Amino acid sequence: MLSGHEHDYERLIVDGIPYFVNGLGGDAIYPFVNSLPESQFRYYANYRAMRVNASQAEVSFRFYDRTGTLIDSVQMKKP
Repeated sequence: MLSGHEHDYERLIVDGIPYFVNGLGGDAIYPFVNSLPESQFRYYANYRAMRVNASQAEVSFRFYDRTGTLIDSVQMKKP
């Protein structure tokens, strides 16, 4: 599940499904207010972007900073 709007980045796992909130595309960045037990990774230090690659065998989610440094990543392989 991918979503935006919130001006931060968070990766959650809910019932084994990864959820990504990525809203660090350019407007004002918000700090986190609440913490959820499903949260796996949180970030709001600077603007970033996510790259998603998909094939028949797997999908990968990679979250990079503006210099190209990898901040967070998840790979899901086909069962």
